[in-house]
Amino acid sequence: MSAIDKEAIEAVYKTLVKSLLKKDYATARALYVEQGAYVKADGELTQNEIELNAELERFTDIIANMALVKRSIHIVENTALVVVAWHWADDKSDSPELHKAIDVLQKNTDGEWQFIIDNPMGL
Repeated sequence: MSAIDKEAIEAVYKTLVKSLLKKDYATARALYVEQGAYVKADGELTQNEIELNAELERFTDIIANMALVKRSIHIVENTALVVVAWHWADDKSDSPELHKAIDVLQKNTDGEWQFIIDNPMGL
């Protein structure tokens, strides 16, 4: 795994968080391949543009209250599996419940990383 690719993937997540906090859904949506898939809260996969946009909007309520704990990035050629551990930022318990997002990203022909599958609530 190249350090440059890892940094680029980290930047994708930073851009996603920043754009969602600003409710800039066009910038957030640009981080997905054209037929990118999103796993909705009910576990169903959608590639529908309207549903994806609605899910990104819904997720802004969550992301404002999220603390990322760590990220694990595994890259094979132009595909990356990313696991992000996170918890609710306002959970002040000694051991806050961890959640895991599981995502698949792909490097496009321009060298940019984009989401193929975004599963923010993990399994």
